[in-house]
Amino acid sequence: MTTGAQQEPAYVLHRRPWRETSLLVDLFTLNHGRMSVIARGATGKKSPLKAQLQPFQPLLVDWSGRSDLKTLGQVEVRAAPLVTRTRALYSGLYLNELLQRILPVADPHPTLFAAYIGALSELSEPQSEQDIEPVLRRFERAFAAALGYDFAW
Repeated sequence: MTTGAQQEPAYVLHRRPWRETSLLVDLFTLNHGRMSVIARGATGKKSPLKAQLQPFQPLLVDWSGRSDLKTLGQVEVRAAPLVTRTRALYSGLYLNELLQRILPVADPHPTLFAAYIGALSELSEPQSEQDIEPVLRRFERAFAAALGYDFAW
């Protein structure tokens, strides 16, 4: 039986080349958690997917497939990338690494998804470098709570 999703809110955590013209993309989605999809033909000369599948860009994605590795269908960009400044960019990549390396596959966390969007939004606002660390600590705490490691002060 083929399973999939349509118009699922998602963010790209990581992408890497796969075969000749495709990309293997790790996504963080609202209702399906972390997952991997194949973007076939994404590196082709006429493909818009390579530009669309960037970190910190709010997306609506469709996918289908029977196995754990789904095939990406339509991709719709909802807004401009949230993080563009250098220091904030590194902090955003840190958030992506946390999600990609620790979050279990296919384990939805809507509150963590909201915390991720909030952290990216805060990182995108003009601020001093001292304001970045509290954003990261708040996300780390939400991340620990989502995984069941919440702590009381």
